Amino acid sequence: LRSEPALAAGEEEPPEDVEPVAGRLIEEFGEDDVRRYFSFLALKDAETWAFVGPVLRDLWGRARAGEGPDRTQARTTPETDREGDVEGGEPALGAEACEEFTQVDRVAIDQIMATLAGEDRALGEDELVDFIEGLLALDASRGRSYFHLGLLDSLMPGRVPDWERPELNDRRRAWYLAGLLAGGVRRRDAEAVRRLLDERRGDFDRAVSEPGTAGTAMARTATLYLAEIGRLGEAVALVRSQPEACGASLCIRLLELASEWLREGDTARAKPLLTALWESRGALDIRDDAVRGHFLARLRRKLGQALQAEGRMTEARRLFEELQREGAGGPELLADIGFTEAGIRAIGGLRIEGDAERLRSLKEALERGREWFERAVSVGGDSAVNAHFALAVLEYLGWMSASRDQASRDALRKKALDHARAALAGMIGSGRSEAYDRTGVAGQCRFVLAATRLGSLEPREVRAAISDWMAIDANAGAFPAAHLKAIFENAQLVDEQAAVRIAETIWRMRGAEALEILGVDEWVAGSTVVREALRELARDESRPRRVRFEIWEKLVPIAIRAGTVAVAEEGLDTMEGLAAKESELAERFAAWLEDGRKYDPAWDEASALGARAQALYRLGRDAEAHQVMARLFFALREGRPQEAAAVREMLRVAGAHEDLLATLVLPEVGDRQEGDQSEDRDLEERLAAGERVRVLFVGGNEIQARYDDWVAQKIEETWPGVSVRFEHTGWGSDIGREFERLRRIARRCDAVVLMVMMRTTLGQKLRAALNDPPRPWIACTGTGRDMVLRSVREAARVGLAERLRRAAQRS
Repeated sequence: LRSEPALAAGEEEPPEDVEPVAGRLIEEFGEDDVRRYFSFLALKDAETWAFVGPVLRDLWGRARAGEGPDRTQARTTPETDREGDVEGGEPALGAEACEEFTQVDRVAIDQIMATLAGEDRALGEDELVDFIEGLLALDASRGRSYFHLGLLDSLMPGRVPDWERPELNDRRRAWYLAGLLAGGVRRRDAEAVRRLLDERRGDFDRAVSEPGTAGTAMARTATLYLAEIGRLGEAVALVRSQPEACGASLCIRLLELASEWLREGDTARAKPLLTALWESRGALDIRDDAVRGHFLARLRRKLGQALQAEGRMTEARRLFEELQREGAGGPELLADIGFTEAGIRAIGGLRIEGDAERLRSLKEALERGREWFERAVSVGGDSAVNAHFALAVLEYLGWMSASRDQASRDALRKKALDHARAALAGMIGSGRSEAYDRTGVAGQCRFVLAATRLGSLEPREVRAAISDWMAIDANAGAFPAAHLKAIFENAQLVDEQAAVRIAETIWRMRGAEALEILGVDEWVAGSTVVREALRELARDESRPRRVRFEIWEKLVPIAIRAGTVAVAEEGLDTMEGLAAKESELAERFAAWLEDGRKYDPAWDEASALGARAQALYRLGRDAEAHQVMARLFFALREGRPQEAAAVREMLRVAGAHEDLLATLVLPEVGDRQEGDQSEDRDLEERLAAGERVRVLFVGGNEIQARYDDWVAQKIEETWPGVSVRFEHTGWGSDIGREFERLRRIARRCDAVVLMVMMRTTLGQKLRAALNDPPRPWIACTGTGRDMVLRSVREAARVGLAERLRRAAQRS
């Protein structure tokens, strides 16, 4: 202690070994006092008292829970850390933050970190605050101490920045801001960092404009993070104004970040950062010549790619060719030159998409770069990933557009396959496979592989082709419809199941557009996915009726072959409804129903004949409709005579020629007319006396609904116990739900009237349901008011008769 003034005056030499001296001081005064004293000396005159540094670090290390060798010393030794490396995503905050920092600054920073980490024997929070305030009080002119105050205010819970401290001036505020920024970066608190920059813009600009000092600390601790969180302007400003603070590690990581932006197609962010690094290249603190050379070569290539992405091909090529002449470029640089020759801004823009004219232009552009792509492959072999990809696309387009003989086309296909195989292998093994996937390049490459493998028409290639095909994701974009169609058709020739898988993928990617690409054919029977997709399209009432009809027209036979009869029934029902609304569709439906293979077994022959006749009636072709109804009569006569009789009655009401009616003979079933003398008089008397009978009338539309009250009133006047429930089904689309509802109602009724003006599928289902268990029903063969009344009266008699018959059987 007595030597202090002499040492400070330069009158004495420092001891060769300070440790024995420190040991004696510790024995006399204690470790805490000696640690504080040595810290004061180092703070007071860092140069004179530098020799106490090793002991001081050891003292502070032991104060932090005896964790062994002091971490500050270990962290500041490596070159990468001196240059501002970030370990575990956190900024280095020792002497590497600024060359002005001394051993005391290292100690202060480490003690802040130790306290906040809750390490054993670290200072308590109050003690830490006292320590930092003590540093400020010891030498108010020492601006860098405010870095520690800013770091403390940023990191310690409960503390907030205090910009009103009376001693703050521009220099101290800059250091204080640097500490706050370092803390925000260390906490990865992007919002706090952005807010700090916005609120203290003037302080930041002053610090940045002054080389060294606080600006250096900001550059080393915050530049990378500012770029990452989108504060690119501030990051670029730090690089430009503080290049000496940008060491190898920071520069390399900034370059990687800009390269990633380029791969994502974000030139607007990458270009300013690359330009700042390039223009500051002479002052960057990269001391290893080999590292500097590699960095500058890569920086120049990335800057060239940024210019290329902006369409400035001449400038980009100049940079690439300079690198080539210097021998700094490999196969990928040759590929870059090829892309500039082709006028392609980035590899992600090389896509097989668009119309035939665009693809022709793309092929011509790639031909201009062919020489460079082939040189790249010659030099780099499989490592020339981008060149292989460009040649794969070029040869693929040549194969697809070639009108030469088969041997020539197959040679192009094989070249495309080989290049695509090499390109994809290189992408996967490059370490940048995620970028190739994200930009769609890998998906484009897999498309070429799948297409060329299937184009061989070799069954052994199918498995690999499907594997490539299924790995294509949405990033690959929309491939041309003609090319998708070619892939699908080649798959059909080789492996039907593979074709189905490809078709399903195209449906998922293209939706309704897949109809134009794939058509609807036999293969759909093998795909539940496509059948359901078609079904949803056909159900979409926003689509034109003609489009919906055409889908069902093709889907119904396919659904029958696939065993999904319910889908076929829905389609037939919808087609019938659409035909009822448009004459053109009625014409097509009538013709379509002539081939029983299209609808059987979803509809039986009788249902198809009835629907066809209705379509012909709507078209005004009554004579043809009468002939179809006659065929329906004979189809029903043996097994369903009651319905056959109803058909004959319909023909009579419709005005069919007497010669035709004369051929419709039912010898075993006589016509039952209202008031016939053979009618059971007991039924009439019971009904007139109020016998309760429930009748369900099904069919018709809003026109028949107008007759409901009149019919019910007429029935009540003569048969007061008869109740009628009218269900006018019209052409509602939900047949399944409608059928279940009507079946439940019918079970509670004594008899049912089925009007001919009803959807065929619904009528077919109701007739089957009324026969199991048996429930009497009759057909209403007309659409007028009187015919409705007659059918209800007949149903009441039939229903009562059946009920009496069952009662007699039970007794």
